Amino acid sequence: DLERYHLQPLDVDAEIANLLGALGNLRGNRKLEVTLMPGRTVLSNELEKQWEREGYKVERGVETSLDNITRLLTHDKGYHILHFLGHGHFSRRGRNEALFFEGKDGQVDVVRDDDLVMQIGAVEPQPYLIFLAACETAKRDPENGNPFVGLAPKLVKAGVPAVVAMQDRVPIVTAQSLTRDFYRYLLEHGIVDLAMNQARLLLFDRQETSWAIPVLFMRMRDGRLFV
Repeated sequence: DLERYHLQPLDVDAEIANLLGALGNLRGNRKLEVTLMPGRTVLSNELEKQWEREGYKVERGVETSLDNITRLLTHDKGYHILHFLGHGHFSRRGRNEALFFEGKDGQVDVVRDDDLVMQIGAVEPQPYLIFLAACETAKRDPENGNPFVGLAPKLVKAGVPAVVAMQDRVPIVTAQSLTRDFYRYLLEHGIVDLAMNQARLLLFDRQETSWAIPVLFMRMRDGRLFV
């Protein structure tokens, strides 16, 4: 029921193919484990065969609810990165951010930032990085001087080392390019702020402002996530 919220469905096949392209052959080299949660979305057989060849796990038949994501994050040794691809919305009236998850009935389940932060903040061990490929996940009210308004700053305050988020509505092409380049650089050297700067530089266009929408929040001194 995305139309109820004036939102368009995403091309999930294209988005996952873009993400897997950024990860390259690291899974084949046993350097990376990836689990995909497509929810109730019906995916192409060609893409699923590609996952199997490259050794990716797929959580089939499980809705992408906050509870199921949390359950997966706490499974075994946990995950170093949570990449969320979906819709977000900032409410200036309530001064809060909401993410759109998938409910048990396949309909939209709107989760406010305080509820999400409370649940993700209790995960042990926490992800090193949360990448929110969703609009307005770093949006702030210019009339409010509190630096911890918005989902991304709240996650960092709760203890997540690094969070990538969007300050405004982000064009799909911009988000795809950022995702592809950011992970490529991060997996080369492991320094999250350097990877973000490199990815944003490739987006930079003096005639456009969309390159400035993605931002990084972090609570580390040197930005090194991985060795």
